[in-house]
Amino acid sequence: MFHRSWLRYVGLVWLALCTTVSADWQPGDGYKMHFPQLPDEQGWDVFASSPIVLADDWECTESGPVTDIHFWGSWRDMNGDRVGDVGTIVGFVIQIWSDIPDPDGDGPDYSRPGQLMWEYLSEDFAILPIDPPTLEAWYDPSKDPDLIVPNDHDAYFQYNVIIPPTVEYFYQTAGTVYWLSVSAILQDDGVPVMWGWKSTIDHWNDDAVWARTGEYLWQEMIEPPRYNEFAAMIQPDGSWGGGTGTNFFGEGWYYYEETGWRNIWFYDNQFDPTHIKSGRYYITALPVDPAFPSEIEIAVNWSTEAWSIQDPPPDGPPLPGVDEGLYIGRMIIYSGPVLLSGLELIQEFTLPVPYNPEWVSIDIRGTNVQILPSSYIWHECVTTSLDLSFVINGHALTGACCFPDGTCSDMTQAACEALVGASYAGDGSACLGDGDGNGVDDACEQLVPTGACCYPDGSCGVTTQANCEASPTNSYAGDGTTCLGDGNSNGVDDGCEQFWASGACCYGDPYAPSCVNATQYACLQTYSGTWYGGLDCATYTCPGVEPTGACCLPNGDCFTTTPSLCAVQQGTYLGDGAVCLGDHNSNGVDDACEEPEVVKWEQPPDLTPTGMDVLSAVPTVLADDFLCNVTGQITTIDIYASWYHDLFPGGPENIAFMLSFHEDIPDPDGAGPEFSRPGPVICVQQFGPGEFLVEPVMQGPEGWYDPTTDYYEFPGDEVCWKYTFHPTEPCWVQNGTGEEPHVYWLDVQALPIDQGFYWGWKSAMTHWNDDAVWAVGVEPDPLLPWIEMRYPPMHELAGQSVDLAFTIHTTPITDTCMGQYPGDFDVDGDIDNDDLLALINHVAAGGPPSANPSNGDVNGDCRVNGYDVEYLTAYLHASGPAPVDCTCLDPYGYCCHGKVGNANTSPDEEPTIGDINALISAIYTDQVDDAIAECYLEADVNQSGGLTPMYPNDFTIMDINLLIEYLYIKGPYDPIYNPSGAILNDCIPAP
Repeated sequence: MFHRSWLRYVGLVWLALCTTVSADWQPGDGYKMHFPQLPDEQGWDVFASSPIVLADDWECTESGPVTDIHFWGSWRDMNGDRVGDVGTIVGFVIQIWSDIPDPDGDGPDYSRPGQLMWEYLSEDFAILPIDPPTLEAWYDPSKDPDLIVPNDHDAYFQYNVIIPPTVEYFYQTAGTVYWLSVSAILQDDGVPVMWGWKSTIDHWNDDAVWARTGEYLWQEMIEPPRYNEFAAMIQPDGSWGGGTGTNFFGEGWYYYEETGWRNIWFYDNQFDPTHIKSGRYYITALPVDPAFPSEIEIAVNWSTEAWSIQDPPPDGPPLPGVDEGLYIGRMIIYSGPVLLSGLELIQEFTLPVPYNPEWVSIDIRGTNVQILPSSYIWHECVTTSLDLSFVINGHALTGACCFPDGTCSDMTQAACEALVGASYAGDGSACLGDGDGNGVDDACEQLVPTGACCYPDGSCGVTTQANCEASPTNSYAGDGTTCLGDGNSNGVDDGCEQFWASGACCYGDPYAPSCVNATQYACLQTYSGTWYGGLDCATYTCPGVEPTGACCLPNGDCFTTTPSLCAVQQGTYLGDGAVCLGDHNSNGVDDACEEPEVVKWEQPPDLTPTGMDVLSAVPTVLADDFLCNVTGQITTIDIYASWYHDLFPGGPENIAFMLSFHEDIPDPDGAGPEFSRPGPVICVQQFGPGEFLVEPVMQGPEGWYDPTTDYYEFPGDEVCWKYTFHPTEPCWVQNGTGEEPHVYWLDVQALPIDQGFYWGWKSAMTHWNDDAVWAVGVEPDPLLPWIEMRYPPMHELAGQSVDLAFTIHTTPITDTCMGQYPGDFDVDGDIDNDDLLALINHVAAGGPPSANPSNGDVNGDCRVNGYDVEYLTAYLHASGPAPVDCTCLDPYGYCCHGKVGNANTSPDEEPTIGDINALISAIYTDQVDDAIAECYLEADVNQSGGLTPMYPNDFTIMDINLLIEYLYIKGPYDPIYNPSGAILNDCIPAP
């Protein structure tokens, strides 16, 4: 019947969401009741908020504890938009009652809850949202008369209550009928909300009941009538003009070609041969075109008994193509004209059949007529039961069973204690695994003693005595003993020395220690000395005290040792008493061994009331620019932010971020109306919860601004948070210097994990360069439609520039190879065809150079030219050699051969007449020597700058004059013979 199609739909929803919602129940999962009572997606949400409580009965099918309860519910639409207004549930009062049956089973009395047997306030429950394709109704039986609101809301929720082991379980007995009651306790947020328990498509035994908490005068509930709206149009030429409705089946209006009827089907209730169908219809109609006659024939249809008793039962109503005479009943309610004044039909009806059909419909045929949207049919199965949707489940209680050898298995207490030597850790406990590597499951640490086990090779492990002595060559040091490590480097764990030969023991005066041969155990316990295994006091002199301190190894590790041992490990000794700090920023280097961070850029947050937080969560993204004048790796980024109304999902750390690093597209003339914005992406990295730090900075009123709607609110929040990120991708490198500073952009977009919470980037106290910008899209889209950001109209700084609060930390590059990756022209962390295409575009077509100049010099000759294209092509496609590891820091800033004026780059370096001829040819004949094109800096004799490898013809007569003066007028500079001679600069030689 109809509920099977519902199961298919809900199954898809569950499959899509079950990986993110804990403890939810899906069709096919276990249950311990007559059968699961699944929710009716066209049914009712019955008011069940304190002080109103609802209850429904079930029969236990398997004795044991009730460990989890699942039920469905939803929220009433309070403002008329047909969307439930969700409030906050503090908890559910869940009760289990005995059964008082109906005395004779056929009414007028009814069964109801009897004695209260178990009660639990659930404040910790999982929620699974479900968005069906139909609208649902609201029903409040506590009102007088009953409150019935058709087509009230759409979405509903599955609530999953898992009874914790700390709560005494309710034990049910197979074959016994019990009652489950539920009442929601709602938080008073100053806005009226109402929660209801959803009705079911699966009826069992007697009806559900309701009562008021404390009184428990249970009242029977009968399902209210169903309500469906509809509208349709037939054009003057008889063609179909379309139709609509609420909670209809399938496509809506269907055409029956054999009879010419058009109809729309509505689900009523399950087929019931013991009850009849009644209802009321209200239909208004008008002509489509008043200039033509209007005719209509209207009927109420129903699916017959023959349709519903088929095996298997059909999934829907009798659609076109069926035997209409067998499967469709029809009652004509009007046939005739529709006048210009309109047609209005209002009538209560009872179908002329002795059963309740599963489907009803409105049928029409005619010409030039429209049924107005105010039309509806109100229909009910007389005395139809109303039951509620829920599932009762339970499982046998288990716990960790600990065995003498330290292993563990989950089982019941009875099964565990039937095993010799086993110990039960308790209901609800679980095996944890041997996380500390001591041979005992972590859940069993208090039940199975361990100690140091000494092995023949001198190593040591903590385990149980049974495990240790399973091999006769092992020695057990005793319960509670531990391994100490090989502190004296003699190949034997210090905790096992008593089992091995003696060695030199140095003790007493640390500057002139005494020596005695002893085992390490005796050395430590008796002499409080230092043991040197394998050495003998007859030939060994005990050393004096050597200072210790932190030693940094080349791989980034740090340990405490002496200066001499640090040198042996090729480490860097940080000084006596220096300590290792640990790798707190997770970059693979101990913090004590890192280059000191430098605050590269800082825009402090505006923590005064003029500060505001700007929405920066999907689909909104914000960006701001900053200046780099120190080349180095970006190591830390601090972002200052707040949450709208200080509401966040559990904690301010429960969010993810997308941060990206961009080149600058400047304002063309610096005067507007254009504005600068982020350009090509250099690096992008996503940070999930736990991959960044967050800490509060200040509390005080701040504004909130949504640039997408220009909405501003004060105060919007009161707590400012600092989010700290440590980028790990290698492309987070800045290449600006003091002589050539570089502008970059930082883009930030929050990726909320839970909906309904909003994160905003805080405005800065200071301003630099152009404004921050915003866009709607998903980072790092290179085509985002950026919009300049200004303070909104309601702000006291309305119209002024907005910058955002952040800090950039960097580690300056002192090693010219640091940050280089020759071959990675596009600086994305990989060497691939994209790099080859970008390099070809740069060398052959004047395209942009690499953001990291060193990455373009693939062959390491300190030049970026066609040879690098050939080299990279061979590497990617012909098994050629890999790009070099290190080259010049800036290949465009090096001479090819080391002397300015050597325009033709002859090997002797000194300028000659040949260099003058090469310059004349380049300037006056456009015949540029290949050497000049490759070594253009040496041809720029006056070092006027402005030359680029793409434009080697930017030489002037001044370069020729200076070279002539150098060679033939003043001569080369000589401090003794020609102190006034011309001077030509030396280039930095290529390495």
